[in-house]
Amino acid sequence: MRLNRCVVVSMVVLTVALVLGAAVEADAGHPNRLRVWDADVVVCEALPEVVSGRVCRAQPGPGAGLVLRGNVLDIETVYQGGEVLVDEAGFIVYVGCSADRPAAYDAVAQEATEILCSDGVVSPGMINAHTHTGYDSNYPEILTDRYEHRNDWRQLYWWPSGHDLQAGYAEIRHVMAGTTATVSGTYIPGMAFNLDIADYFGGPSVQWDTFPLEAPGDYVKNTGPCKDFPEFADFPDKVTGMEFVPHVAEGIDDAAHNEFACLSEFMDEGWTVLHGMATTAADGAFMAENRIGLNWTPRGNSHHYGNTAPVRMMKNQGVLISLGSDWTPTGSSTLAREYQCAQEWNSRYLGYAFSARELWLMTTYNPAVSLGVDGFMGRLAPGLLANIVIYDGQGMRNPYRAVINGGPKDIALVLQGDVMQLSFGMPTRPLALFGDLELMDAVPSSPVFSGCEIYSEPWAGVTDVCGVNKFICTDRFETQYYAGDYAQFSMLSATVHDPGFVGLNGPSYPLFSCEAPVDEPPCTPSRPGEYDGIPTYWPIWTADWDGDGIANYADNCPAVFNPIRPMDHSAQADADADGRGDACDKCPLDAGFSCTAIDPYTGDSVSVWGW
Repeated sequence: MRLNRCVVVSMVVLTVALVLGAAVEADAGHPNRLRVWDADVVVCEALPEVVSGRVCRAQPGPGAGLVLRGNVLDIETVYQGGEVLVDEAGFIVYVGCSADRPAAYDAVAQEATEILCSDGVVSPGMINAHTHTGYDSNYPEILTDRYEHRNDWRQLYWWPSGHDLQAGYAEIRHVMAGTTATVSGTYIPGMAFNLDIADYFGGPSVQWDTFPLEAPGDYVKNTGPCKDFPEFADFPDKVTGMEFVPHVAEGIDDAAHNEFACLSEFMDEGWTVLHGMATTAADGAFMAENRIGLNWTPRGNSHHYGNTAPVRMMKNQGVLISLGSDWTPTGSSTLAREYQCAQEWNSRYLGYAFSARELWLMTTYNPAVSLGVDGFMGRLAPGLLANIVIYDGQGMRNPYRAVINGGPKDIALVLQGDVMQLSFGMPTRPLALFGDLELMDAVPSSPVFSGCEIYSEPWAGVTDVCGVNKFICTDRFETQYYAGDYAQFSMLSATVHDPGFVGLNGPSYPLFSCEAPVDEPPCTPSRPGEYDGIPTYWPIWTADWDGDGIANYADNCPAVFNPIRPMDHSAQADADADGRGDACDKCPLDAGFSCTAIDPYTGDSVSVWGW
């Protein structure tokens, strides 16, 4: 017997009221306590206020260490007024409250340079697990049609891969938005870690593949036997990395789903699937059980196909989900912009399936786990690299939202544990890449005296970052990597400053925008003639709350976007035939109210109950 929806709603309202009531009571002793409903907030101390209008202030110390004080984000804990202690080699040695710091680190902390941010949010740097940096200098193209498979549009559109300096220019854009590592197919030393190119750690390598079962010049749409894919027979020999990151099931038709089905023969926990749109409830269970990650790219998927991966269903099943920007031609200019698109999807089309903390995890810890580099980055913990970003968190009670809402003007510091130095026979160090001059200049191992410049593009009419002066460091490896006609220019200026470069390679897409980026592809899912992705609430008898083209009275997920895909053959997906669509069903493969799912971090089975 099914519960009456009014009863369910009443139970939810009562639960929320009890939770909020408890939170208010708990906050009574700490009126300025941060509020995060799904994480522990540990109040360490009230930090001194910095000068009005600034996020942080720096106090140089005699030692080689660095201590960052502010609201520190960990996976399940926020240290309000906490600290992160970084050693001279660029590794984190302590995270928590200064009062709880082991005595062995007291001398390092006392002599360290202090960056104090009373309202600053100290977060691990974002990891963009899917971007084509070589193409990120292109301006967007707004598509008028929607497609069912990537090989439908690939024959109609072409964007050039940029000069290596344009790729470096694009990496600056990613770093300015808080990204410190990428999987991008491009190697530009001195900026973000390129996890799929350089083996920094002497350990597992990350390998990506745009066309796992075909060559770039093929345009296959195979709905038949797996052997009919051009490179199926030779596929096992293609996988040479310990972590494999292929484009899979990019589309919404049977051919896109068939690609997933054929590749599933080879999938294991070393895989992260890019896109994963044409997937079913059985596929989601398979991914969860085999610990196969998903990289979600909602903006580009919405723009090409009018749909995206069934991420709410996959979350319910236990698939580890990360976020990627894809590329500027039809996706997001940065992971931060993709983050905001994901939030739009979350609020308008997914029924708030993810909390702000869970969205943050998609850009930090989740991709690190999925890519097998969580022993080096992805969170703030002792022994990991100091890939750290400090955001302006003023006025925000939930500090995870500072990362969602943060743009380049809101970022006080981008810091990187610079193990790239090993490639040049030099010791590792913490390296300041972008931010406020005072903070960057205070980092003991990388003061701003060479290789850095105030962010300014006077030839393009830009002299600051949305009214805020910022510094960017791009040239510390320039002399060791670049040569020839453009060696006299920084990566910041070469692509727009030198007329010969622009004439040969074309202009590069701007590095930032104070509002939505110029010509940014929409995040709204739509397919002309089928649905427009605009939720409607009146008249009540034809209301469509999720904008999927199916009125609520006929929609098996009224508040969760789940249009009929070509691969679904004229009906909304409902694998267990219980009247609850797979997209919103807590147990999409079980008709009852209980089932088992997978913990995406441990692989353990967990009991699930819900409607």
